[in-house]
Amino acid sequence: MPPVAVFPLVLLVIANGSSNCSSISRVTVTFPLTGEPLALDLLNTRTAAGDLVADPAGLEGWLAAQAGRLTPVGEVGAAEVAAVRAVREAARPALEAARCGER
Repeated sequence: MPPVAVFPLVLLVIANGSSNCSSISRVTVTFPLTGEPLALDLLNTRTAAGDLVADPAGLEGWLAAQAGRLTPVGEVGAAEVAAVRAVREAARPALEAARCGER
């Protein structure tokens, strides 16, 4: 099993549209980090459990997990999430071909 880094992201879960503090819960998200090249770590953000960079909070958590490997960015929004996900999906076929020994 590859090493897993745990970076807690606090996600506010509001029950029944209520905004009182008693309805807020904490969710911890983990990012599988294999120590492989950055492109492989990015591919690993799509897991059987779902897309770990599906929203700005998820992408911010993944960027924090990559501290020291990437230059810090400013605010992360929907446009940044879309761009990172597009790069990930564009890289997937090439990396799969390389993994299978294809050119």
